Amino acid sequence: MTASIKTEPGLALQGESILSLQLELWGDIWRNRHHIMSRLARKNTVLFASPPFYVRDVLQGILSRNRPPTGLSKVARGLYTYVPARWLPYSYSNRYRKMNDITRHVRIWQTKKAMNSLGMEKPILYIWYPLLVDMVGEFNESLVVYHCYDDYASFTDQTEAEARHILAQEKRLLERADIVFAASEELCARKRVVNSNTHLVRNAVDYQLFARAQEAETLVPADVRRIPGRIIGCVSAKTHYVDVDVLYNVFARRSDWSFVFIGNPESPGGGPWEAFKKLPNVYFLGRRELSELPGYLKGFEVCLMPYLMTEGVLVADSPLKMYEYLAGGKPVVSMPLPLISHLNNVITFARDANEWAAAIENALDEDSPEMIEQRQAVARENTWDQRVTLISELIAREMERRV
Repeated sequence: MTASIKTEPGLALQGESILSLQLELWGDIWRNRHHIMSRLARKNTVLFASPPFYVRDVLQGILSRNRPPTGLSKVARGLYTYVPARWLPYSYSNRYRKMNDITRHVRIWQTKKAMNSLGMEKPILYIWYPLLVDMVGEFNESLVVYHCYDDYASFTDQTEAEARHILAQEKRLLERADIVFAASEELCARKRVVNSNTHLVRNAVDYQLFARAQEAETLVPADVRRIPGRIIGCVSAKTHYVDVDVLYNVFARRSDWSFVFIGNPESPGGGPWEAFKKLPNVYFLGRRELSELPGYLKGFEVCLMPYLMTEGVLVADSPLKMYEYLAGGKPVVSMPLPLISHLNNVITFARDANEWAAAIENALDEDSPEMIEQRQAVARENTWDQRVTLISELIAREMERRV
């Protein structure tokens, strides 16, 4: 059951050069930066420039057969990627500060060379992460955009010193940005304190892709078809935000349910994850391509958002997986995130293992065509095409104001 919706955004921003700086490679798991830049490239020239390899990644990648190609590559009409050479690495250690300065200047020079080959002049500099603030002013940019998609200083895999450094760099970036986009109302309010030209741009979904989960011709992948019992699934790029204790307490007692995790190439290890992974009804299938995900959603009877209730999670109100689940028409059970509490007509919120087990059981018993349509209706109002149309209008307006 899919509705016909507009697929080509009417972009106010056309014929511009956009240099996008983020922490990911183009071939990584698709996030908002991939979705947004691929759509802006329909009417503009976009260079998706990846950050330098860290020293440890260079050393680990020497023997790897899956090393991403470096240099300039064409993805599609108007869309290009640039990956710096491995011999220009970056190190967090202060011992290598001089090396960092030298390799940074060479990387900037090589990025400019790639831009010149594409005819990119006075680009819009579109920055996705605070530590990239030192790129501002290096490319004769016509406009600086900062897109804040998370509460970066609250990431759990960094030290307090690293968190303070990120906050300081983000303040610098907010002060230097001409326009700021933030993925939640809470993030928007926080950034607007420093930069008044801050706008709310929530995450979204490729609706037509994920709605295929409801289409008869979409096939459930063989690795899911082989799994016994009622299949409860989760798709996530990261595992360290997952409340494994809740999941363990649910699936240890319900052996008739199978939990399937789609995400990291390898399942996490250590601590409570070890006990969870040993449950016979738990399956980590690894990463899958974006185009494959509708088939997996079709095989899931209920989809989960089992977040740890960290500061970063609490201030981000638009998880990509939420919109993708809803576009697939699937029942969703989530931790009670305050900023999406208004979606309680299409998402069931649960706190502890007892509530989660009850919510999953109700979802399995009470799904209906009417509920599927309600979920998909929410997703249709939150597409990437709609978001990119808004971004395009805001940037074009800001550029006109500066003429």
